[in-house]
Amino acid sequence: MEVQLKQIEAESRHILENMFPYYVYDMSEFMGWSPNAEGVYAFKAESLNSYWSNADHTPYFIYADQELAGFVLVRKYPTNQNVFDIEQFFVLRKFKGQGVGKSALKTL
Repeated sequence: MEVQLKQIEAESRHILENMFPYYVYDMSEFMGWSPNAEGVYAFKAESLNSYWSNADHTPYFIYADQELAGFVLVRKYPTNQNVFDIEQFFVLRKFKGQGVGKSALKTL
């Protein structure tokens, strides 16, 4: 399986925003989060703003064999600008256990 990272351009931000509730849902297993009153694992879309306004933040989509498989959000660590920080890393369940995450991390 070929895994690629592609930087997310501003015009594709809505796709990241569409995927983010799935990430929040997956994390709820570990964080104990619950859906809101409408049954949605919500997040604040403005929390992603820095990925298009700060030069030291870079969002990527993860593709597996040309199919959207997840995302990774990378930034310089706030207290040490010499260190990169993976702020969020998400692989869709369909691709879990197939080495997609490992390949994406190696590529990164």
